[in-house]
Amino acid sequence: MRFQLFYARGPDELMNNPDSRALVEALMREVLAAADACGKHIGDAFMAKMLEHTKHMLPYKPSMRTDYDAGRKLEVAAIYERPLAMARTAGASCPRIEAILQQLRFIDEQLTP
Repeated sequence: MRFQLFYARGPDELMNNPDSRALVEALMREVLAAADACGKHIGDAFMAKMLEHTKHMLPYKPSMRTDYDAGRKLEVAAIYERPLAMARTAGASCPRIEAILQQLRFIDEQLTP
């Protein structure tokens, strides 16, 4: 099973598919809710601006994909675990992001340092 957010060739692929775009929007809403719980209001207007910007980005490989391709451990703690711990402490629920973290841990386990 391929983890689509990890293996997509670029942000344009994610944004041009209705299902993956809906997932991206849902993930961003979780981030906004977590930020609010932590006392940092981001707002829907900024999210809409980022979604529009992302639609026009050129394809690139995120740092975790670059690490994966090179056989290096992923930056799971810094990018997912710590922010999720802060969100949980503040009372936010981020089930979709938690699911991505679980998938990334599985992928990371397969890599040797």
